[in-house]
Amino acid sequence: MSAEVHPFDIHAFDASRLDLPNLLAGIAQAQSPQGWTIVPAHRSQHSTIYRAAPTDPTEFPVLSIKLYHRHDRPRATREEAIMGALQEFGVGIGPRPFYASETPDGLSDPVLISEWVHGTPLKKVPPATDEEMWHRLMTALGIIKHLQFSFTAHAIPMMGSGAQQPKDALVMLDTELSTLSPNHPAYEILAHLVSRAHAIITPEWAKPPRIGLNRFDLEMNHFIWDGHHLRTVGFENTDWADTAYDIGQFCAHPLYEEVPPSHWVWFRWEFARLFHEEEIIFRSTTYSQIAYVLWAIRLTEKADSTTDPAQQSRLYAQRDRYLKKAQKAFAG
Repeated sequence: MSAEVHPFDIHAFDASRLDLPNLLAGIAQAQSPQGWTIVPAHRSQHSTIYRAAPTDPTEFPVLSIKLYHRHDRPRATREEAIMGALQEFGVGIGPRPFYASETPDGLSDPVLISEWVHGTPLKKVPPATDEEMWHRLMTALGIIKHLQFSFTAHAIPMMGSGAQQPKDALVMLDTELSTLSPNHPAYEILAHLVSRAHAIITPEWAKPPRIGLNRFDLEMNHFIWDGHHLRTVGFENTDWADTAYDIGQFCAHPLYEEVPPSHWVWFRWEFARLFHEEEIIFRSTTYSQIAYVLWAIRLTEKADSTTDPAQQSRLYAQRDRYLKKAQKAFAG
């Protein structure tokens, strides 16, 4: 994604002016329709994103056309619903959606057409000293939590992929452990940690937590910086959960292991201060502790399945670090 910031007034644009059949036909035929230049921008195992630039940039906005290669559940329409809810809520943190279909004419994959978010994806977490960018990340993670379940659940149904109580996260831990053979060399120590987590963590919070939308796509390349604003893309896996759940996951994610533990303490406290939810500190810390065990299991499985010796060694070393974090959290 380029670093340019286009002056097009996306909010005033009349989406009915888009010739959707023409755009979809261009994708299906792998050629740019008249008035547009369509090029692949990002490919992965699960999706392909095209950038559609109009010949006349004063008449139409640059578009993102996303194809979903997984058909296990509605993804395009869910992501559109979340983007639309954010627009209705009055925040521009995400792109404006224009069209979504799980069964578009002429295409074998679901499709979402939305505003192209100009800017540069973050490649890694900001330095701990860049407080301003960390605050922007907090806003990007936190603002979606203010969408009310009672008003938007009809458009964004709960999938159950997050935790509303500690017991939900503990069930996920049991499920992950069940994928490991009891004969595995690491099984005993991992099973002990799972048992300790069940023994130490209270299954339910004393006070019911606030339920909000959680981001589960926490990779930094979903956050786009244009030099003035930090916006975010990739909402297909967003789901309703305890507002502290994804914060706990973020703080414990292996992608961000280089962030000092003291900075994560600051992050939790500052997030709680900004969003006026002091209880999120303890709840997110608990979810992080559970995640240490979860990632110790996942990293074991990932290392076992890797054939590259150097990569395997790196993964086992990271697994061992997560074991130490989990042992510290559930000492005894």
